[in-house]
Amino acid sequence: MTLIEWSEKLAVGVGEMDSQHKKLIDMINKVHELIEQGKGEEAREFFINEITRYLEEHLKAEEEFMKSINYPEFERHKQAHDNFRKVMSEFIPKIKEGDCKEFRSAVALSWSWLYSHILKFDKRYGEFYNKRNASS
Repeated sequence: MTLIEWSEKLAVGVGEMDSQHKKLIDMINKVHELIEQGKGEEAREFFINEITRYLEEHLKAEEEFMKSINYPEFERHKQAHDNFRKVMSEFIPKIKEGDCKEFRSAVALSWSWLYSHILKFDKRYGEFYNKRNASS
């Protein structure tokens, strides 16, 4: 079972960011599949070592992109990223200790945050970028 299906509804219209969003969705779906297969330890390791690393790479890349296009809502968007980083950093030690409830909460938060963040925040920088490029 797949948690999140990629659809054009999630596309922001910036190729690199869309590719990174697709990869994040695939990674979160992999964690869910591992859990469904009874491979909880493997799922936790993948979440801690792979997803959290890639998430940070993605957030940094997105922030650099927004700066490069002089996105007017950059500070507000970065604040949303920083809030998410803070919440996730609080989960990690508990997950490393083997707290299954915290792990499930972190996975659920990751996919729901990613999905809503793309729709509420990322779509806006995509629209800004594409409008600006269309008029130049």
